Amino acid sequence: MVALFMNPFRTLGAYFLAVWLLAPRPDDLYRDEREEAFWRGVRTEPADTAHGLAHTFKALEFRRRRLETRVTSPSFDLDRRFRDLH
Repeated sequence: MVALFMNPFRTLGAYFLAVWLLAPRPDDLYRDEREEAFWRGVRTEPADTAHGLAHTFKALEFRRRRLETRVTSPSFDLDRRFRDLH
């Protein structure tokens, strides 16, 4: 912003040169609309995105613990043996 006031012609020239030289955004940048919406949200509301990811990881951790508890329990092996008999 300061460069625009100190030397507006060079700043605007550099801006237009960058627009002309830099490649446009590729069409296949995102896989689908959901992914694009996610990354737009990351840019606009990074705190909300971080909170949402933390919530998702906590939910996954809870599911993993439940599964681990179930699989390592003695009744899991017994249930599996009964199912194999049928």
